[in-house]
Order: sequence, then structure tokens, then C-alpha cells
Amino acid sequence: MGDSVITRSTLVEKLRDHQIRNHNKWSVLGLFSHRPYISTWVEVIVAMLWAFIFTMFMLSSYLVYYLQHNWIALVIFFIGILIPIRLRSARKYLARRGDGRMQLPLSM
Repeated sequence: MGDSVITRSTLVEKLRDHQIRNHNKWSVLGLFSHRPYISTWVEVIVAMLWAFIFTMFMLSSYLVYYLQHNWIALVIFFIGILIPIRLRSARKYLARRGDGRMQLPLSM
């Protein structure tokens, strides 16, 4: 019966282990996520989609520049750069807002 009792220290240890595992798992895709952290597979897929869109903008910008259409290449390049900037501002907003999740106090 003593093994099934959840104490505060075991809860804190499990929470810390979970945060460490999930934080380092998809840290490269964190740049393309609109959330401060990636916790589900759906968020991984959305981040990969944003990374793919960013890559396509950069590649098409280079291709258009190669074809000597400099102004069009510049516009495509800046639209591509706006993607990570906008996602970063969304991450900051959600981190400030607290992401709307209920957080349990450790003093329970």
C-alpha cells in the first residue's frame, strides 16, 4: 500500500522528468511552433508544416533571384522571414497568457 501513495516529492520528480523529456525532444522545431513548448504530435506536425512552408519560401526566393527578378525575390524573402517572427510573437503572447492551462499548486 505504501508504493501507491503519491507524495509531493515524487510528484515533483515526475513532473521535472516529464518536462526535461518533452523540452529536449523537439527543441529544433521550437522555432516553428506557435506554442512555447511542443507537447503533442499535432503540434509537431504543425511545426513541421511551418518549417516546410518557410523552406519553400526561401528556396523559391533563391530561385526567383537566380532568374534575375530581384524585387520579386526580395518580397518572397521578406514574407518568408515574417513567418518565424510572427510565430515568435505568438509564443511570447501565449507564454505571458499562461496558455490557459490549469496548474496545480505543489502545496496540495
